[in-house]
Amino acid sequence: MIVTPVERHVQTSTGGQIVFFALCLAVLAEANERDQNTIVRQQKEVNSDGTHSYLFETGNGIYEDRQGYPKSPHTQALQGQFQYVSPEGKLIYLSYVADENGFQPQGDHIPTPPSP
Repeated sequence: MIVTPVERHVQTSTGGQIVFFALCLAVLAEANERDQNTIVRQQKEVNSDGTHSYLFETGNGIYEDRQGYPKSPHTQALQGQFQYVSPEGKLIYLSYVADENGFQPQGDHIPTPPSP
């Protein structure tokens, strides 16, 4: 089979277009993932009385906020919450308090011991 210069150009152009299209898709996918992992909101405040707060949120659904405050001269307490989407697509939400009694998390995904 004899291939003319015009046919060779069409074959090369089509192959080049496919490669170019695949590269464009890869770049768009990378940009989309980068946008999802971008911090879209972040706030923090630290006060001289020992109180503080912190909040951040990303484009892919990760969110956390917490507040801290002194409970006594030797005890600092925190309360807060965070959430993210698991690899299975389920929203994981956890709220917590941390003080002189330790870290006390609450969330539907945390296993509970059987009742005695």
